[in-house]
Amino acid sequence: MSVYKWRNGLPGAVRSVLQQTHSDFEFLIGTTDPMTEQYLGETVQDDRVSIRRMPVTKLYERMNVLFGMARGDYIAIIHDDDYYLPTFLETLLTEFRGDPMRYAFVSSGFIREDKDGTLAPSKGTHPLATLHHSVLYSRPYIDLLRKRDGHVWDERWEMASETDFMHRISSMGPSKHCGQWLYVYRTYTSAYSPFYRRFQNFIEGIEVAKKNGFRWPYTVLVRNFIFMFMQTAHYAGISWKGLGLEKVRAHIERWDVSYK
Repeated sequence: MSVYKWRNGLPGAVRSVLQQTHSDFEFLIGTTDPMTEQYLGETVQDDRVSIRRMPVTKLYERMNVLFGMARGDYIAIIHDDDYYLPTFLETLLTEFRGDPMRYAFVSSGFIREDKDGTLAPSKGTHPLATLHHSVLYSRPYIDLLRKRDGHVWDERWEMASETDFMHRISSMGPSKHCGQWLYVYRTYTSAYSPFYRRFQNFIEGIEVAKKNGFRWPYTVLVRNFIFMFMQTAHYAGISWKGLGLEKVRAHIERWDVSYK
């Protein structure tokens, strides 16, 4: 978890990690905020938690530090205003069957929580269009990614750093979507990005693909659109079916095997 500044959802996010049914993990929290550091130090008494004070830097810098600190065979990301359902880790770990090289990552569905407490599961979620933080990543594949590219999160990209990471880890090995909804994000917090910001992410993601020389530029372009569209549309409660895009989704999913 990378924390830039205090959010009211932070205590719930922390609790959701500590209350996982799979309890054998380390919880790394990097924060630039003294208030957050004080709260965690005074309130969270758990040997599994490590808190690291960080300078005010870009997200990719903080994430590279946290990924470098992680020691487990699997790595998950949680935003500081979201929360896991209790079986998030247990369910995604089961998909690996004890072998971290089985998949580069396993994804879950995600749930939108509105200000009035209404919960809406995502529709049509797939590894091609998953939130990067509703995913359990393989540490060995991340190590291979770092060895290949010299970094995990790319310093050249601000808006598209998360999308770029997902593209590159996808290229390292097979992935799987578990078909359950296990990650909840809140639409009413400051973490929400409006459409124009997500479109900027999309455009920069195309530049990422061009600069990185992906072998499947059209597929990568569509992937960027899917990431941007799925997240934005889901914030608005729009489904694939509601927009008549079922055939598009089926076509994208058929690319999954060839892309890998």
